[in-house]
Amino acid sequence: LLQLELSDYVNWYNNCRLHQSLGYLTPNEVVHNTHNLFV
Repeated sequence: LLQLELSDYVNWYNNCRLHQSLGYLTPNEVVHNTHNLFV
């Protein structure tokens, strides 16, 4: 149960939660956008 809850939280944190310090993007959006700069 704890592992499932932690997995859900990490998913929310990386895919749903907007981060002010990242320009109100999610961490995954930042990683994806940065990756596209180098392709």
